Amino acid sequence: MLARKEDIYLLAEYFLRNLNTKYGREPMEIPDPVIHKLMRYDWPGNVRELKNVIERAITMSKTKLLELPPDFMVSRHRDKNPQDFPTTLKENEARHILKTLEKTGWKVRGSNGAAEILGIPASTFFFKMKKHGIKRPNISR
Repeated sequence: MLARKEDIYLLAEYFLRNLNTKYGREPMEIPDPVIHKLMRYDWPGNVRELKNVIERAITMSKTKLLELPPDFMVSRHRDKNPQDFPTTLKENEARHILKTLEKTGWKVRGSNGAAEILGIPASTFFFKMKKHGIKRPNISR
């Protein structure tokens, strides 16, 4: 664990400069919201984990502003609200199916359907929905 939270900004800047040079990218900046997220994390993997997160963020960022991977806070803050995070593979699968359905507007089959996005046949997707008790919500207008 990084004991001195005030070092996170300096370390992140250091890694950012060195890794940008390594990858031949133009200099990037770390926006304040990203710094705040980095400082809220406990860093049990210590400095190596911070370096890995910065490296992954550099490769994913499309602008000169560093963007954290979308799953950064989710995968790293299980202690914040335990009921928000699945604890078993079955719960994780059900959550992933639901998120994919919400993303596709509950479209299962065809181009950009949930089954295609997850890379499985629609019949398998319907089986998994049934297995997890996932049903399309009734929306009355």
